[in-house]
Amino acid sequence: MKIIESIEEMQQYSIQLKSKGKTLANVSTTGFLHKGHMSLVDIAKENADEVVLNIDHVDPYYKFKQEPHKFAEYLDLYRTEQLDKDLELSRQHGVDIFFHPDIHKVYVSQINQIHANIKKLRQSYDNKIFVSPNISKSNIKDFNMMMPDVIMMGQKDIFQNLEAQFMITDFNFPIKMIMAPIVRESDGLASSSRLTSLSDSERKDARSIYQSLKELEEWTSYPSIDDIKKHIRSTIVKANGSITYIVVCCASSLEELRYIDREAVVAVEAVFGTVSLSDNIVIEPK
Repeated sequence: MKIIESIEEMQQYSIQLKSKGKTLANVSTTGFLHKGHMSLVDIAKENADEVVLNIDHVDPYYKFKQEPHKFAEYLDLYRTEQLDKDLELSRQHGVDIFFHPDIHKVYVSQINQIHANIKKLRQSYDNKIFVSPNISKSNIKDFNMMMPDVIMMGQKDIFQNLEAQFMITDFNFPIKMIMAPIVRESDGLASSSRLTSLSDSERKDARSIYQSLKELEEWTSYPSIDDIKKHIRSTIVKANGSITYIVVCCASSLEELRYIDREAVVAVEAVFGTVSLSDNIVIEPK
């Protein structure tokens, strides 16, 4: 019986098994195995080439998530008093893979908090769509239909990119995401089909979006978020643009920031004439 503790190793084992034309059945448990669990293993063995039994401690995790020290105590108790018994019972019933991952990596999920932060952004900016409510479902459908090893996304749609990355992490998809830099026109504007709808004067004015962000990047230190927003707003308004939103948020959680104390996304949307244009940069504390 093979014992696997790494999520990545489990994924690679499954991929290699399938590449050989073999099938894998899963019996998912919360540990403390008994004959009921083993009856599932016996049936699984009749329906697949190999059987993986995993112990995720789902119930205890939710029970003690507000008291991590108690959860740690529970895991220690399980490992010292029960794990060997579960391993032996699994061996006796011909389990092929005993998957016992680090629970903190299994439940690293931030997705609920991410959705809450996106909701706050929408409420703060008149319900502007930073991420489509259906983007998560679309991502999962794409991942399952095409089963890619790598996905490419452009930084221009940075909120969608971050949502996709959260989905990959949250659901343990064996996918590498690469965020490609924004492609810009010779005048600095982020490439967009909307640029063709600008008049010559509007296009000249629209350069103020990237100008404001570029100047921000060149500052030797960052003041408060309010001052950063004032700079961007002032630059764009002087160029005859109207602001739709200016967002400065954490690049990991999409939580709006008060100061640049971590990697941050500065995203702007402004209107010139009747054309709405967006742009963004990612900055680090200085």
